[in-house]
Amino acid sequence: MALRGWRCLRNNLSLMRYFEEISSHLRQMIVMIAISLMQRWIWFIWSVVTTVVVVAAEGESSVTTKPVTQNRDHAIYDWPTRHREVMELSKRGPVDVVMLGDSILHYWGGEPKAPIVRGEKSWAELFDQKTSVNLGFGWDRVENVLWRVQQQQVKAFQPKAVVLLIGTNNLERNTAVEIRTGIEEILRLLRQQLPTAELHVMGILPRQLPAQVKARPEEVNRQLHEHLAGCEKVHFHDLSALFVDQEGKWKTDLMSDGLHPNELGYQVLGKALKPIIHP
Repeated sequence: MALRGWRCLRNNLSLMRYFEEISSHLRQMIVMIAISLMQRWIWFIWSVVTTVVVVAAEGESSVTTKPVTQNRDHAIYDWPTRHREVMELSKRGPVDVVMLGDSILHYWGGEPKAPIVRGEKSWAELFDQKTSVNLGFGWDRVENVLWRVQQQQVKAFQPKAVVLLIGTNNLERNTAVEIRTGIEEILRLLRQQLPTAELHVMGILPRQLPAQVKARPEEVNRQLHEHLAGCEKVHFHDLSALFVDQEGKWKTDLMSDGLHPNELGYQVLGKALKPIIHP
């Protein structure tokens, strides 16, 4: 009887330990699930907040002198991620030339690598024996480039020269004066950060325009030509004539769409910029 009772007690103890182990595992699983759900919830809230901030930043003002972020081209690339990639790339050291602007530069070639590349060969030929970095960001406007310059994205590379091409995405929202004023603010910051660098401003290239615009490329280029003349180490280059025919219409054989050059268009652009890159 005593032996039978001892076995019964031992079995009960074993059963209790078994249930305790199961209970411990269940508690651990519940805690892990709760942590996972909490992390997902926090990420969801963060995504919503950042989206609202970006939308608000875009919608509250069209002032070109107010630096703001954007992520309008997120279906093709992520704007904040590219910014981080650029800053990581700057750790390699200085470069000779920074190309700064929107998708027209972004989808040309160079590093950081873009999801769309239409002129890799002409980019390589242009920067032969030169170091360069492509700071073109698709769908950027003047105020977005201003934000990046303010964050010392260009200064991080300590370039000898900066080539700026920006403003085409502002034509629907801003007047020629507003676009020019925003570009002047970019140049002012660049001059503070890079006092010895040569700053080259390209005029807005001819393009297929939307039905309603507040400014036309030639109006902005005229403003830039008049107001940048005589500025020390600042050079304005209007390459419009290379991209239009005798009637003043943009050459379709140089464009992949109504805005971006194709491979041949980038070759034309590269040849025009060669004296600037290799003075």
